[in-house]
Amino acid sequence: MALAIKLRAHGFEIVSAGDGATAMTVVNREKPDAVILDLGLPGGDGFVVLQRMRSLSNTVALPVVVVTARPAQTNQTLALEQGAVAFLQKPVKTVELLAALRKALNQTEPVACFAD
Repeated sequence: MALAIKLRAHGFEIVSAGDGATAMTVVNREKPDAVILDLGLPGGDGFVVLQRMRSLSNTVALPVVVVTARPAQTNQTLALEQGAVAFLQKPVKTVELLAALRKALNQTEPVACFAD
C-alpha cells in the first residue's frame, strides 16, 4: 500500500489486487496502462501472473514493472526474459519507481497504473 500512496501523490490513478488471481481479474476489468507486479503474491507466484499476461492478446503488450524483495540474481533475468520492462528491488525508492513507470509508458507525465 505504501507504493500506492507514493504513486497517488505523483498523480497516478491506482487500482489494486491482493493476490495473483484477483490481479488478472482487475487487469482485465480495469485495463490499466501499466502494472506493478510483486513476485511474492499470496496464493500464487508473480511469475505465473506475468506468464498469463504475456499469453493473452489483451495483455501481451501491457508494460509490467516487477517490484520484489526476492534476490535479483536469478529473478531479474527471468522477469525480463518473460517480458517485464523493469525489475526493482524492495525497498523501492520513489524516484526509481517513477522513472521505471514513465519509461514503461513512454511519457513524462503519469497516467494510470496497477499496484499490489
